[in-house]
Parts: sequence; structure tokens; C-alpha cells
Amino acid sequence: MMPSSTLKLSGDIIEAASVETKQLDYIVVGDATTVDGLAAPYDEEETPYILKIERPDTGNNILDFWVKHANKDLYSVKNSEIGAFEVVG
Repeated sequence: MMPSSTLKLSGDIIEAASVETKQLDYIVVGDATTVDGLAAPYDEEETPYILKIERPDTGNNILDFWVKHANKDLYSVKNSEIGAFEVVG
């Protein structure tokens, strides 16, 4: 959702059809072998378990991208916009 959007709940139903969505370039993935890793998706603001997504150029696939960028750090220079939940109403 866009930061200015509000997600409406009607009983047990989420009314998401009218919400403007946002494309993210990262997801939080926890390491299930540790307590911190299990908590990671629920503690997005404070976790080091962030998986950044790189989209290959049009016409290339993930293997082409991997071969072209082998052994290069592509992510430490990228910033992630960390989402936060706010209870409204």
C-alpha cells in the first residue's frame, strides 16, 4: 500500500480493492533456525534479514544476470525503504 492509504476492515474481511498498491524491491526473509530469524518478518523495522530483489534487464533471465554480475556486491550501496504499520481509528 502507499503510505497515505488506509486498509479498511469490515468484520473479518479486508477491503483491499480500493487501495493503491506499491511495488517493493525487497522482502523480509527470516532464518528459521534462529529465534531472531523467525521474528524477522514481524519486526521489519529492526531486522537484518532483508532480501533485495534485482530484476534482470528485458530479454535476460536470472541466469544471464547471475553470470554477468558474478562475485560483485550489488546490494550494500542500495537503500531499502522500510515499511511500518500504523493503527488508524
